[in-house]
Amino acid sequence: MPPSSNHQISAIVLAAGSSHRMGKPKLLLPWNDHSIIEETVSQVLDAGYDGVVVVLGADWEKVREQLADAPVKIARNLNYRAGLSGSIKAGVAFLDAQTTAFSIVLADQPQIAAKTHKLVMASFRKHKKGICVPRFEATIGHPVIFSTAYKPQMYALAGDAGGRSVVLDNEADVSYLDLKSPEIVGSINTIAEYEAQMKPVKA
Repeated sequence: MPPSSNHQISAIVLAAGSSHRMGKPKLLLPWNDHSIIEETVSQVLDAGYDGVVVVLGADWEKVREQLADAPVKIARNLNYRAGLSGSIKAGVAFLDAQTTAFSIVLADQPQIAAKTHKLVMASFRKHKKGICVPRFEATIGHPVIFSTAYKPQMYALAGDAGGRSVVLDNEADVSYLDLKSPEIVGSINTIAEYEAQMKPVKA
C-alpha cells in the first residue's frame, strides 16, 4: 500500500435495500428540504472523498432521479433481495483503479455529517492500519474505511454479511476512533425511527 497520507479514499453508499420494515421507500422520505438519500449523499460529497459510488437496488429508478445532478457513479445490485453482501460487492467493483481505500456508508444514516466522515478519513490516514472503525460507547458504527487490500474478502462475503465480519476477522489490522456521535450507530428502518431522527428544516 502507498503511504497512509497518500490514500485515495472513495465512498460506497449502500442504498439498495427494499425498506420492508418501513413499508415504503425510506430513502425517498423527506429530510430537511430534500430526501434522505439526497442528505446522505450530500454529506458524503461535502466530506471530500476522492470518488463516490452509490449502489441501488429496490426502486432504483426513483432513487437515481434524486441523484440526477450529483457527481456520483451509480452501481446496481440486481440481486439486492439476497442481502447486504451483494451491494458491497457491486460497490467495490465500481471503484476507480486509483482508489487505495474505501468507506462503507449506509444510505439510511442521514444524520452523519461531513465532519464525521472527515474525522474517520483523517484517522485512517494517520494510522498504519488497513481498517478504521468509528465507535460510539464501544459500539461499532459507520462509516468504516477499508484498504483495497480487503477487496478479496469483500468479494467472499455471502448473504446478509457486511463489513463487520471483515473487521472481526482482522482485529490486528484495525484502528478505532471513539466519537461522541450517537448517529454513527443509528439507522432508519421504521416510521418511529424516522420520526425520532428527522430534524426540522434549517432556516
